[in-house]
Amino acid sequence: MNKTIEILLRLIAFPFMAAIVLIHHIRIYITVMLGYLIYGGEAIMYSKKVNKKRIYEVFLKVSKMVNNE
Repeated sequence: MNKTIEILLRLIAFPFMAAIVLIHHIRIYITVMLGYLIYGGEAIMYSKKVNKKRIYEVFLKVSKMVNNE
């Protein structure tokens, strides 16, 4: 009897938990897609608001240093 009540409570709570998880995943998806649109392939690197050079800028600087040698 106790096990059936536990299962019923979980079944009642399931739609609410599923909605919370779905909303969270949609938010993450939108964040990543916006980052991809703004930064291209560097979306994961720049998803947080930090002032860092882009990978391409660093690549150009390293290429310039290598070519000068």
